[in-house]
Amino acid sequence: MTDQDGNVYKTIKIGKQTWMAENLRTTKLSDGILINVITNERLWSINYKDAACCTYKNTLDKDSIETYGRLYNWYAAGRGKLAPQGWRIPTDYDFSVLRKYLGELAGGKMKAISTVYWNTPNKGATNECGFSALPGGYRMDDGTFREIGYVGRWWCSDSIANSYLYYKNFYQIENTSTVLGGLSTPGGTQGFSVRCIQNN
Repeated sequence: MTDQDGNVYKTIKIGKQTWMAENLRTTKLSDGILINVITNERLWSINYKDAACCTYKNTLDKDSIETYGRLYNWYAAGRGKLAPQGWRIPTDYDFSVLRKYLGELAGGKMKAISTVYWNTPNKGATNECGFSALPGGYRMDDGTFREIGYVGRWWCSDSIANSYLYYKNFYQIENTSTVLGGLSTPGGTQGFSVRCIQNN
């Protein structure tokens, strides 16, 4: 798969789904519009409506960006313009299908085996499905960065209404667990990784 910046990605078929086998790193939406690359903590925290992305701790290292991809807020990931043509940002249902297909140890079966990227113990990592999940960490609402090496978080494109708030869905894998966990957050300004899934 090739993104809007011309980056080429490995893909993998898991069951009846075809996924990216790397984290997205484009700086453009599918219509060619540039995504705001925000390095300043305050500007990140007050950006409540615009698509934004960054690299972990704002690194400019090309190898690091190629390995971990970029972190996107939900306003980039959840509005239908981030994935290249023929692909989409996965829904909660897409991830649930993946988790059901892989079974109880889904997170372990998805994690890259190497402890070069995952901190020990990298529990149960086999990567037998080829997803090659990496712990790209995340960016908090306040613009600070957390847990590279320990956690990978990937956005879903959908949200759910609860008590007058719209919660954005994401999935998470940790270095100490074999679980692929489905979670939600009331804010859209966190920065998480993105994996695209091919349209059927």
